[in-house]
Amino acid sequence: MNDNLENLATFVDVENASNALINSAFECLRKSKWRLFLKQGYGSYLTQRQDVLRANGIRPVEVFRNTCSSKNSSDIALTIAVMKELNRGYADGYAIVSSDSDLTALTEAIRESGKHVLVFGNEKTPLSLRMAASEFQLLEDNRSHDKGQSLQTRDQVCKGEMGSPDPCSSPLRLNLQRLLNEHTIAPGKVTVDVFSQIVRKSDPGFSPKRHGARSMTSLLRKLGGFTLRPIRNGNGSIANYQVENA
Repeated sequence: MNDNLENLATFVDVENASNALINSAFECLRKSKWRLFLKQGYGSYLTQRQDVLRANGIRPVEVFRNTCSSKNSSDIALTIAVMKELNRGYADGYAIVSSDSDLTALTEAIRESGKHVLVFGNEKTPLSLRMAASEFQLLEDNRSHDKGQSLQTRDQVCKGEMGSPDPCSSPLRLNLQRLLNEHTIAPGKVTVDVFSQIVRKSDPGFSPKRHGARSMTSLLRKLGGFTLRPIRNGNGSIANYQVENA
């Protein structure tokens, strides 16, 4: 037994995560530096998922829905459990197994408390949740074929291996460039305002302020890799910017 391992509290959003995603996440965790001292899974009708929960030693926490439309009951219960564990102070780090954007604020709260937080999700995990984590792991599930592909940690987004700015390595930048390519009919035809609407439609929880920028224009300049061409009013003042990939 290695007494130097740090304690990791793991919380699984069973209603969101597939069996394959859960298995892949715990396969990674068992090979990690962490001691998995707490493993809980939240959801309704968990008897239907008992095989995967038992196989990974996850304690099921059944959440009863107060109404037929109480889709967020499990998220709320999971959030309360995490905050209680933060208050107890036994965990050195936290892991969230989910691709649900509703857990973005919780993930940010864990990170801002000074704890390392890992998120395991599939390819549909929104940018807001990916970037809120200290480390995001993209794993294969029944709807994905990107097994084991690891995105960079949040800290690595801003710094390269030698500690110098390295925007080329930013998953945020790559995702924004992909969105811009998908919605650009011709170069220079998309304004920053329109692009902001495109990004928020793709990820309703997205905000430039979460990435240390006052506006989308500031964020694109900070990330690099984008060309911003000013659109001027009749009096010469800048009204907007056209944006394209550099």
